[in-house]
Amino acid sequence: MPSQPDPRRGAPAGGDEPRWGPATTYRARPRLRGGDGSLPPAPDRSREGRAPEERGGQESRGQESRSQERRGHERAAEGTTYGRPRPSSHRPSNHRPPDHGPASRRSPGASPAAPPSARRPSSAVRRRRAVVGVVALLAVALVAYPVALGLTALGALGRVDALGASAVEDTPGSTYLLVGSDSREGTDIGGDAEGARTDSILLLHVPDGSGPSVLVSLPRDSYVEVPGYYETKINAAYSLGGAPLLVDTVELATGLKVDDYVETGFEGFADVVDAVGGVEMCPPTAIVDPRADLDIPAGCQEMGGLTALGYARTRYEDPRGDLGRADRQRELMAAIAAEGTSPGLLLNPFRAFPTAAAGGSALTVDESTGLGDLVTFARGMRAASSADGVSMTVPVAATDRVTNSGQVVDWDEEQADALWSALRADDTEAVRALADAQAAALGG
Repeated sequence: MPSQPDPRRGAPAGGDEPRWGPATTYRARPRLRGGDGSLPPAPDRSREGRAPEERGGQESRGQESRSQERRGHERAAEGTTYGRPRPSSHRPSNHRPPDHGPASRRSPGASPAAPPSARRPSSAVRRRRAVVGVVALLAVALVAYPVALGLTALGALGRVDALGASAVEDTPGSTYLLVGSDSREGTDIGGDAEGARTDSILLLHVPDGSGPSVLVSLPRDSYVEVPGYYETKINAAYSLGGAPLLVDTVELATGLKVDDYVETGFEGFADVVDAVGGVEMCPPTAIVDPRADLDIPAGCQEMGGLTALGYARTRYEDPRGDLGRADRQRELMAAIAAEGTSPGLLLNPFRAFPTAAAGGSALTVDESTGLGDLVTFARGMRAASSADGVSMTVPVAATDRVTNSGQVVDWDEEQADALWSALRADDTEAVRALADAQAAALGG
């Protein structure tokens, strides 16, 4: 079979075959081969032998061919710019423009979309921003609210220079000396006390580790040595040298380094009870004590400030005397701590801030006491007063010995030394065993 002519080349020299190309108009229809494979004779296409009508048709087809060639050249020229090919505007049939959200799918008559920086955030983004804002506000409130509450109490505190140079070495944990003075200023309470004395003395020890906090009562008639003076009742140290001498006396008797000092008077104690809304106490028997201005029935009852104060002071109607009073004082401290740190009070600013102000004004602390010390004290009191805390009185050997200072309380030297040794070592779990043994001996 003869090969077809190459369209990139010109016609054969004989001129019988047409030129191939995109702008070429065929001047002759292809000749069909005969049955024997030979080509039929080429028709005579000379201009001389044509009729006028045929020549006119051929001329019109030539003009059309030249017009098509010009249009082809023009289209080719439009595809270049200053000799460089223009970027093709052709896109594949599966090409999709980038989707920039609902703003990019506007109707043909809509206004042009705003730039990305000026577009309005989606509803999901706005919701996320709102949630983040609320969480940030809550975080600030959780930090700022307790700090403001603590600063309110801190600003109302009284100050005294109680902690001087200590004669004992530092001991682990935080040890607070709590003192209830028998000052009657601002109350209607009578009594025979003259001068400034301490009606209650307690030690609160908050360990550095995970052990329980410990609250220990020191009976006011405990017979101890007062530095620079003589052996006498421990509460005499306060009347002889005020808070600094009392701190030195306690440190000498226990070997514990006192880290902070907290004092309240009768009026302040009553104000604190009233500020927390009263406390519930459950005396096992009725108590009538005119000296303490107390007349209450047996059983659980709500006590206001003055009634709670009388309950903490009474001892003449108690067979255990000063030891029984120490137990009631710790019970009251536990109830005050529970009420003062309850969520119902702390989360209500209309109650929390007045209570913080009243509590602060009822207390006197050392000059060096800061907000952190106050927070540790509050946490320690609540922990010591809870079911996991430890509350006890220093072990006692006798309560009826009479000296030049009157009837005194003698500590059990062996058991007291075990208690102070455990606290000096910050081993409050060992103190729990001593407290359990004491409660069992008392039938508790």
